[in-house]
Amino acid sequence: MMTMGDFVALRFSSADFPARDRVEATREIYGRAILRLELEPLPGSPFQIEASLRVMSGLGIAVGSCSRVRCRHTATLIDSDDLILSVASAGGGTMRQHGHEVAIKDGEAVLSASSEPGVHTYHSDSRFLTFRLSRAAMSSLVADLHGALLQPVPRHTPALRLLTRYVGLLDDAAGSTAPMLQHLVASHVHDLAALALGATRDAAEAARGRGVRAARLQAIKADIVMRLAHPGLSAHDIAARHRISERYLRKLLAADGTSFSAFVLDQRVARAHRLLTDPRAAERSIGSIAFRVGFGDLSYFNRAFRRRYGASPSDVRAAARQQG
Repeated sequence: MMTMGDFVALRFSSADFPARDRVEATREIYGRAILRLELEPLPGSPFQIEASLRVMSGLGIAVGSCSRVRCRHTATLIDSDDLILSVASAGGGTMRQHGHEVAIKDGEAVLSASSEPGVHTYHSDSRFLTFRLSRAAMSSLVADLHGALLQPVPRHTPALRLLTRYVGLLDDAAGSTAPMLQHLVASHVHDLAALALGATRDAAEAARGRGVRAARLQAIKADIVMRLAHPGLSAHDIAARHRISERYLRKLLAADGTSFSAFVLDQRVARAHRLLTDPRAAERSIGSIAFRVGFGDLSYFNRAFRRRYGASPSDVRAAARQQG
């Protein structure tokens, strides 16, 4: 577990408990204490639950996997009026509440209310992504919140895809850096969830300028970082991959205080620095490291590196060896 201010991050694994205690420990700690659920393992596969959870600024996020299990939210475990958006990352199941039952297929999402009893059943080994959302916040964003309950959100819904991608790119440290950043992440998630569920006209317009923009920027940055080693990396290619115009891509980066070329250069130099100070890369020449991170000109690499770190690559490597 990690805590900082209002931010809490924890990891749970049923495998951490002896086999004889595994089911009961998971039921008590993860089920009743953390999720406020009664867990009932179902036959057909060995019982296991793995999850990473984060709580910040009125938002909870759980990412993990589980075997076949039935999760009962009973009246005695109700402790809030939050809303639960459950995404079947892989696998699927059913959700039952208010006498209605709906199937959640692979990649789909469904909204339920934590203020009412309900049952979520995972019928196969599954991976899940679950959001605990503020009802007050969602009430002002979604046009028909009551009508959105227990209505499957198709997997190809653009806002749902952006939401899952955005959360997948969040670094654990992002929520612990500053209260303002925690608030922004929570705001972006609520915006994207509202768009997926049916936002009001005003909320949809605001969300496109907040949550959608933030999610796209995160995805673009991650894509650039993954492709740093390509010497021909271009804004045109990245924009095409994300189905946006090159102009809009540059506008997103400019609003974040950078440019395409500046971001690429900064990330390449930073990656080179990590390699130069990594003992596992000690046998690599400086030239091979420069080319590995995407530089095609060694002289340009040396100049850029010195501007960033105030020392040459060889000086940084020598200092790291002395400290080691």
